[in-house]
Amino acid sequence: VPDEMGMLSSLKLLQLTVASLEGGLPDFSGTSLEQLDVSYCGLDGDISFLSNLPPSIRHVNAQFNHFTGSLPANIGDLTLLKNLILYSNDISGEIPTTIGGMASLENLQLGANSITGRVPDEMGMLSSLKLLQLTVASLEGGLPDFSGTSLEQLDVSYCGLDGDISFLSNL
Repeated sequence: VPDEMGMLSSLKLLQLTVASLEGGLPDFSGTSLEQLDVSYCGLDGDISFLSNLPPSIRHVNAQFNHFTGSLPANIGDLTLLKNLILYSNDISGEIPTTIGGMASLENLQLGANSITGRVPDEMGMLSSLKLLQLTVASLEGGLPDFSGTSLEQLDVSYCGLDGDISFLSNL
């Protein structure tokens, strides 16, 4: 994806699905991007591109690529983001606690990556969260109390989690 794409200040939608692309993504912070879909493209840059998205972003689908690195600590600044779909990449590290700042987040899919550590308690504060998918990860501990969310679908299969899930009766 050429760096010049990040200079298109009026760009609101970029959809490059099922394409044979190389490299990573440019800095989109100077655009008006609301929707980014680069699923099934073979991209292999660093997941830190999330730090270079404009505050207007509402939808990111980058599943089935080869993005590497850890989720950026400033991910919580994406307060209008509703859908973050990063399924099946090469993302590693822990889920940052700042994810609790993503007030509009409804759909979070991080499965089939190399996510480790605990599921942060701050995820239980995502009142708009409807779908959480963390399958096939090396997580530890239990889940936060999601009773304050709008959770409708939860998939944490093959994660190694343990602990109390009594909050599920309140969903």
